[in-house]
Amino acid sequence: MTRDFQFRIITVVGLVVVLELACWIFATSAERFGILHFYPSDIFARVTDDRLARDSQVSPLGWPSDDSPRPAASEPGTICGSAFGDSFTYGGEVEAEEAWVHLISRRLGCKIENYGVGGYGIDQAVLRYERVATGGNVVILGAFVEMLRRAVAASGTFYASSPRPFYTNIKPYFTLEAGGLRLHPIPKPLTRESIAAHHAHDYYMHEIWTGSKFPCAFQVAHAGYIRVARRNDYHLLSDGYWSVSHPSGSGLLARRLIDRLAQTARERNGRLV
Repeated sequence: MTRDFQFRIITVVGLVVVLELACWIFATSAERFGILHFYPSDIFARVTDDRLARDSQVSPLGWPSDDSPRPAASEPGTICGSAFGDSFTYGGEVEAEEAWVHLISRRLGCKIENYGVGGYGIDQAVLRYERVATGGNVVILGAFVEMLRRAVAASGTFYASSPRPFYTNIKPYFTLEAGGLRLHPIPKPLTRESIAAHHAHDYYMHEIWTGSKFPCAFQVAHAGYIRVARRNDYHLLSDGYWSVSHPSGSGLLARRLIDRLAQTARERNGRLV
């Protein structure tokens, strides 16, 4: 091997090292400021034993473990229906007597039970309706765009768009399959391996976030492409998720879930609002 050839090899290796170091520094800075989304490839291996033990006890819907509706004082005694959704339905920022479900009850002169749960996806809302025994013949679905976004996530890990993502809030979810829906329940037993497998169809993990691994330059290029091509996915409250053509399938998924909710309501002699 000639000295000239050795010099060329050393030069190439040096350039690769410098490029990788520069990309690593850029990726670290971009991640810190939320410009690009990177996650550690061992993110689920980092789940603590305490977190595993706690999440092994959660409801099949993810949270909460109590199936009771939100209590509210001074409501009419006769139950005429129920409402499902996320914090928009629950009324997370107001007192129970100020929630819109309670105000509807007062206006109608009968009780609409509030089964809204903060942070729920439309998938969890539908599953909760199927899970609980409701009174009355009216079923209200409070539909909010974030419920569609959450429905294409296996947990809150990547949906929350944290600059430094960490595992949190595992949930069941559906995927589109052969004109229907396929349920992916929370795995039992819950292990680090089963949590990782549960995220096989998590839209945010696979389509919005980029794993931090070698070669760093390729990962930076990939994350940069996603930032440009799917910039709206970097923000909450993106109305694009209502579209049936959204790449996550969220719009079509939501329509099938609403159809499923309506069908269950009909089987219970109820009406969906």
